[in-house]
Amino acid sequence: ALAAYTAWRHALGVAEGPVELGVGELSALECNLEALGALSFNKGCYLGQEPVARAHHTGVVRKRVMPVALSGGEAAGAQAGDELVVARGGKGRANAAGRLLVAGEGGAGLAMLRLGKALPASAEGGAPLQAASRDYLVAPRVPSWWPE
Repeated sequence: ALAAYTAWRHALGVAEGPVELGVGELSALECNLEALGALSFNKGCYLGQEPVARAHHTGVVRKRVMPVALSGGEAAGAQAGDELVVARGGKGRANAAGRLLVAGEGGAGLAMLRLGKALPASAEGGAPLQAASRDYLVAPRVPSWWPE
């Protein structure tokens, strides 16, 4: 039952706990907590409230946890922490898109991705991302429950 729950969370793009999110590494908005109803911008105080509220009200969130599908030669060996990159037009250059947070069963996973790189890759016909040091592709997906 736990494996089914974990696979369901990963398919929806919902990370959980310090193993998947790290401790103190990601902001509440990067973890999609506002879309999950875990943050209130109308009441209370909490540690880190000002930067979170500022980012929320300006609408500037550059990175988010996203569900991803892993495929290709070394996808079974994918590990949390693998750097993900976008290949640049034919020159062999690549630039950072984020990092893999979870490599789950059946090629599903979670990644912390820069939206400027991941959203074009998630569009229909978009080129997938790739692992920087292993041979596998990463196709991000925008969850239906995300804010616009």
